[in-house]
Amino acid sequence: VVGHSTGGALSLLLSTLQQVKGVVGISALHRLPSNPLPAFLRGLPVQTQIRLFAGLSHLQPFRKKGAPHWYDWEAQKAYIAYRVFPVRAAAELWRMLVFIEPHLSAVQVPTLLIHSRDDQFITPDQAEHLYAHIGSPNKNLLWVERSGHNVPMDAERERVFAAVGAFVDQQASL
Repeated sequence: VVGHSTGGALSLLLSTLQQVKGVVGISALHRLPSNPLPAFLRGLPVQTQIRLFAGLSHLQPFRKKGAPHWYDWEAQKAYIAYRVFPVRAAAELWRMLVFIEPHLSAVQVPTLLIHSRDDQFITPDQAEHLYAHIGSPNKNLLWVERSGHNVPMDAERERVFAAVGAFVDQQASL
């Protein structure tokens, strides 16, 4: 199973629910890039924070995304993305990530994590956290240096494709 960003988190969870030979998480996240609530609310229980954030979607249904960060600007031109994200969907994503966290130790299949050291959206410490908490003894973390969050499309995409291809070939041969 291979997934990017939210799909990377979902692929890790799927590997605990279905019989798969291996899992690849590219720029996978385990928490929202930043807590969207005011500082004075961040001490509340997480589920309460999520409900408050979801409630905010009625007042502010969309939030503007930050500026894109790319190394390969030609590839960026082909990238299609919304300029905003729906707040309600972000609350659901937060809920899902809280659900996934305690299941990381149940990821027991060979795992390859790929992350950019310059990902300004899903920061490198998230990859380090996932790597530390995944239960599989057969896991690797591949760092790329010249890519933003969209690693599969950015400057080091060929290196990423080669690593994923080699991982898939290796797992398929077992």
